[in-house]
Amino acid sequence: GVDTEAAIERLKSVPISLHCWQGDDVRGFDQKVDSLSGGIQTTGNYPGRARTPEELMADIDVVLKLCPGTKKLNLHACYAIFDDENGGWVDRDKIEPKHFKKWVDFCKERGLGCDFNPTFFSHPKCDPLTLSSPNEETRSFWIEHGKACIRISQYLAEELEQPCIMNIWTGDGFKDIPADRMGPRIRYKDSLDEILSEPFDSIKTSHVLSQKYSVSALRHILWEVQSFRFPMLPPTAINAFRLWITVIIIRLKSYRIRYLRFLLSSRKSRFI
Repeated sequence: GVDTEAAIERLKSVPISLHCWQGDDVRGFDQKVDSLSGGIQTTGNYPGRARTPEELMADIDVVLKLCPGTKKLNLHACYAIFDDENGGWVDRDKIEPKHFKKWVDFCKERGLGCDFNPTFFSHPKCDPLTLSSPNEETRSFWIEHGKACIRISQYLAEELEQPCIMNIWTGDGFKDIPADRMGPRIRYKDSLDEILSEPFDSIKTSHVLSQKYSVSALRHILWEVQSFRFPMLPPTAINAFRLWITVIIIRLKSYRIRYLRFLLSSRKSRFI
């Protein structure tokens, strides 16, 4: 049988991440917006939400007192704290470890580790796609944001002397099922490859993908780029898909050329 007492004792030492965004309705501090967007179901306006980093930290302190067990903090990139000491506000593609120093100090005082999340939503650069956008300027912006988040995750792990898990989730998707479902996923996969090309210590930091349909995105997404199946595909399968798509494109071009030749020859025959 299962030794439940031993299991509970072991569980007490396993750190559980507390999502900081539960304290302010996923609002964050980096964007001045009236409501959230980009696949987030919450409004960012529930009564009593934390409005400043100080209020959010005070609320987290209350949670730490009430919840048993070992805990970590879990931050989204949009919770960067900008002030005169670190140079003030920058956009998400330019965030640095120094913008999270106050969170590190907060965690050190309480003996907490910290996990991290890039914020691929509620931003003017969501068109509404991010890592899968066909707009190269948009996609490059979010790739740089992902790379910045890897550097910040490394910083959190080194400063707090605990592993940092960086979770990647995007709200990329459509209300309808598009005709081209492979194009966005290939762009998404290429974006991830570029993000993960940023150097990091795999012992100190790990990077994971949210591989399921998000409840928060159901209100506006029928088809999601980052669905469960695609991130689970092995590299050989993805390369096979690439080859398959390339062959189809070549065939379509070939058919178009043949069809144009047919039309031209038909028109010539009419005038002979």
